[in-house]
Amino acid sequence: MFGFLGPEIVKFVDMREALLTFVCARAKKAGSACKVRLVLPGCKTKKVDLNLRIVTSRPSSGAKGHICVGFVIMSEEFLGELEDLLRSYAERPDLGMAARRSPRLPISLKTMGRELPGFSCVTVDISQHGVRLNCHGAMKQGQVVNLILESDVASVDNMRVRGRVVWCRENKEVKGYLVGVEFVEITPAQADALERYNKSLAGRLRGNVMHRQIADGEITVRPDGAEEEAIIKPPSVAGGPPPPPPTS
Repeated sequence: MFGFLGPEIVKFVDMREALLTFVCARAKKAGSACKVRLVLPGCKTKKVDLNLRIVTSRPSSGAKGHICVGFVIMSEEFLGELEDLLRSYAERPDLGMAARRSPRLPISLKTMGRELPGFSCVTVDISQHGVRLNCHGAMKQGQVVNLILESDVASVDNMRVRGRVVWCRENKEVKGYLVGVEFVEITPAQADALERYNKSLAGRLRGNVMHRQIADGEITVRPDGAEEEAIIKPPSVAGGPPPPPPTS
């Protein structure tokens, strides 16, 4: 819906960092600038107008219109306050799975690439659609990078992906810059590797020791369902009984 005297009225879906996901009536062009309005029922601030630079736009299968992701052009110090405001008061359309993307999982992986400052960095978190990096220097928004993510899962090889820098800001906690990268031009083989890695990592983060070993390929499962012994056995508890002597 478009206002004759104001910005386009859109529906709030989600916000992470400086990226706003919303539903609008018409498709947007990646890289284009636009101004949108979100209505806030029940809030003294009845509405909020935002200037955005569009990152992605795709038709919505769960509601009429298009699901778009835009970079909010705003001082970083106000992003947290804006996110709280939108999550508390903005109406959200019921899109079901249409608007859901894979969760971001915390992990530190060595990452290499010619376009990276210093040619290497470390990941902060990863999803099937992108990665957040902690880099030695700043990177330009829109820059395309070729990355090699060193896998820490035995069943998944190092992942070679192509991405586009969506945002970059100084990391105030440690020296460096936080950089958000969205994967682009992903091949089916790369998508499969990313999916397998994320599933393994998710299982490792939420599982117990055995689940983590299974997720990482340290324990294999026989056809009859019996688990083989792990290659690396956990150390004995201090003060416990000594291990039995080896049999001849």
